Amino acid sequence: MINILVITTWFPNEININTGIFVKKLIEAQIKYSSVSITVVSPIPYFPKLNFSFIPEKYRNASKVKYCNDKNGYLVYYPRYFKLPSPYSEKVDWYSYFKAVKKTIKKEKIKFDIIHSHGLIPDAFVATKISKLFNKPIVNHIHDTYFDEIYKKNKIKVDEIFEHSKRIIPVSHFQANIILKYYNRYFEKIEVVYNGVDTEKFKYNVQNIEINNPLNKFIFVGVIDHRKGIDLLIESFNILKDLSITLDIYGKGKQIQEYQKQIDLYSLNEKIKFKGEIDNNLLGSELSAHSFFIFPSRYETFGIVLIEAMACGLPVIASNITAIPEIVQNEEIGILFESENYLSLSEAIKKAINKKWNKKYIREQAERFSMKVSVDNIDKIYNNIIENNN
Repeated sequence: MINILVITTWFPNEININTGIFVKKLIEAQIKYSSVSITVVSPIPYFPKLNFSFIPEKYRNASKVKYCNDKNGYLVYYPRYFKLPSPYSEKVDWYSYFKAVKKTIKKEKIKFDIIHSHGLIPDAFVATKISKLFNKPIVNHIHDTYFDEIYKKNKIKVDEIFEHSKRIIPVSHFQANIILKYYNRYFEKIEVVYNGVDTEKFKYNVQNIEINNPLNKFIFVGVIDHRKGIDLLIESFNILKDLSITLDIYGKGKQIQEYQKQIDLYSLNEKIKFKGEIDNNLLGSELSAHSFFIFPSRYETFGIVLIEAMACGLPVIASNITAIPEIVQNEEIGILFESENYLSLSEAIKKAINKKWNKKYIREQAERFSMKVSVDNIDKIYNNIIENNN
């Protein structure tokens, strides 16, 4: 059995239930399908129990997170590290993060053969320092959006991360090509592993193989901000307000009030509703209660919610950008529209509601991205590292 130490801040806790949920789901699939032992160290920024408004809520709530959580098959440690509430803090925060991880490893006597980090800065950088300190190989899983910007801000750190990595795992070929633009010399280290979906948890109603749902209920799930294209959705629904269509928006974000004003302006309150954040354990059933998944994002490294919707048999309407065409590969799965163009989105919506869809076929396409496939690919990486280190 290979012992894996996961280092990441992208991991859920009882305060932020969906933060890094994709990492949690991957680890649980590894425990289920693979012969590995996994321990997670996910440092939490420390703040005293003060209710000052200038301190972000997620940091004010950090004191409520338990230090250790037994996740039924693996342990997760949430040590505290000091973090300044400032956009410049990342230049110094990594060191207190590093000390918190090192202290936890020694205190809990964590044994590990490979380090697996999720996220670049500060996660992979700290994991690289831990790798050097304990002389253990490291795999860096790159989920990060906007790699170009991260590289330009943190070139020295990213150079060190990539030089020291045994393997670099982008989550799409789109992302891999961006990385290769800067690190073509590390071509042999780079192996794409798509994010996976739990096809047992996300599934469709087998009693209704083909659908042409007259309710035309659309659903969006994601962060409520400009990058996700919520404004484009509202503009499109305004154009199509005479059609019998509705939209449920799940997620949280600072721009909800701004978009609600846009909805109010167009008198779309009966058609578009913000539903708040949804527990991922409930997402499958909620997706299945809708007719279409709609995703007008302006940028995506992958877009895991797309394959979750597909696994539930939902046709997808999404922007034709970045990694999305790697997922929505033909018009029997969904319809891609021109990014930033709400007129194109409106046409895609009309086309979707007038098309007959085969849920079984859509589900089969989602199975290409099953968790089992992702785990098998990561196992090959681990085994190759162990063999070459012996």
